Amino acid sequence: MFLFPSLALAAAPPPIINGETTTDYPEVVALYITDSTGRQGGMCTGSLISPTWVLTAAHCVSDTRDFEVDAVYVMFVNTTNDADNGNTKLARDWIPNPNYSDSTGYNDIALIELRTEMDGPFMPLTEIGLRQKDVDTDFRIVGFGATSDNDSSTNAKKRVVDVPLADYDTSLMHTEDNADDQNACHGDSGGPVMRLYEDGTYSVAGIVDFGGPSCMRDGTYSARVDTYMDFIGDHVDDYTLWAAAEEEEEEEEPVDTGTPDDTGSAGEDTGGDEGGDPASPLSPGICGTESSAGLFAAALAGLMVGRRRQG
Repeated sequence: MFLFPSLALAAAPPPIINGETTTDYPEVVALYITDSTGRQGGMCTGSLISPTWVLTAAHCVSDTRDFEVDAVYVMFVNTTNDADNGNTKLARDWIPNPNYSDSTGYNDIALIELRTEMDGPFMPLTEIGLRQKDVDTDFRIVGFGATSDNDSSTNAKKRVVDVPLADYDTSLMHTEDNADDQNACHGDSGGPVMRLYEDGTYSVAGIVDFGGPSCMRDGTYSARVDTYMDFIGDHVDDYTLWAAAEEEEEEEEPVDTGTPDDTGSAGEDTGGDEGGDPASPLSPGICGTESSAGLFAAALAGLMVGRRRQG
């Protein structure tokens, strides 16, 4: 998971590597999570998608054996040193996807409800699914994460980087750029992975979840937003869809991989709510090919042991 790498509890996720600072994307926010004693459980990134709702990763706001989330602070800043009572809002509630599995990393998406309404701007969502032609296309990651494995700065800055899509299945997208060592890192968990359009607009296609043992390799795995539109719609009725989605959407060949969707099933009842097992050689699949499904699954299982993008 990608949370900020400061203070006590950070489980080691990554920040943006070899990107650049930005004051754009005011709808991208920093999240500060504490327990009832005020102890920090980590920091994450999120996206404002409506006046009172922020989209982020489930692991950012889920209780663990050693930490129970008591408060979530949402910071509308470019650097966390600028946070104050005016630009920091207290969350009313936080809702992890009910099928989120810490052991597999699937369904790692959540919503945060604010106590006060915000004027925007709002991050547009997209129902457009990933297609084979999207592989090698750059997607933009924005987050407040670290800039290296050893970055321990407590002043997190908003950064941006463009990373190509390497592969995907029906629930996750994998971005990777080992050539230029560009990646997400600790603190970027929950941040948007944005699809870019020729007219200069953008929409959130993924939510940063986890990566490998080092921020410098293995890329980033993110929850596909199009897979979880039902979950989002169950709670948020005033989100914005990218305006030209109907024009861009193309029919995609069906992929039956047994990969979990936001109901924990893919054509069949899984018998539980934890979704599929990434260690299975046939689940998940990439681009509908059984061989690539095995490779993707093996890589995913190894990375889950290695690093969650949480700080």
